[in-house]
Amino acid sequence: MGHSERRKYSGEDEEIINLKLKAILKNGLKAILCIGESKEERKNNQTAPVLKKQLEKSLAGIGTGKVEYINIAYEPIWAVGTDKIPSSDEILEAKIVIKKILASLYSSRAVEKMKILYGGSVKVPCVKQVCLDPAMDGVLIGRESLMPYEFVKIAGIIEDN
Repeated sequence: MGHSERRKYSGEDEEIINLKLKAILKNGLKAILCIGESKEERKNNQTAPVLKKQLEKSLAGIGTGKVEYINIAYEPIWAVGTDKIPSSDEILEAKIVIKKILASLYSSRAVEKMKILYGGSVKVPCVKQVCLDPAMDGVLIGRESLMPYEFVKIAGIIEDN
């Protein structure tokens, strides 16, 4: 839920995302919630407030018992499909911000069960930078998932570490 392209082209906002998340959870499924800032928002040091707004509104009314079935994908809009990727430090900073926001909303036990992923131009040459170095729990692979050989190579790099 919440992929930047769905937000942009389908007009999905946090209210719609929240309803979809509730429907997913009601039906016993797991979800990935995508959040991220635009290039302009990053430039204006608005990453943390943007992530906070997206998380709080998207997760509104979802209890501690259900939130553990949601994984969060930090997917900066400016990186999606652009081959521009944030540094390991920028990704780690976003992960820390996300964890702090989640900790303010839910119990530490529930937050520990949630995985924080990175998404945005994930390719073989940058897996270490976007996943391993910033200690992300995994990656959300976009266009590379359509190329089986590349997808398997990415999975192998993560599994070996």
